[in-house]
Amino acid sequence: MSRKDAGCLEYTVFADNQRPGTFVLFEGWARHEDLKAHNEEAHVKEFVNGVQSLLAVPFSVTPITPLA
Repeated sequence: MSRKDAGCLEYTVFADNQRPGTFVLFEGWARHEDLKAHNEEAHVKEFVNGVQSLLAVPFSVTPITPLA
């Protein structure tokens, strides 16, 4: 569902082969405003709340910037 949100350029889930049970969600957005709007969507809030009880460590977000 998130892939259809306005401004979504990439939304891919990776499994960490070195640490079983560890996953990385890589998101790319056209504009910061698109990401902010995405984070306010009901499906995002439901996902974040729904996975909390399944996680061994707290859910975290690390903003990154590509180097030119």
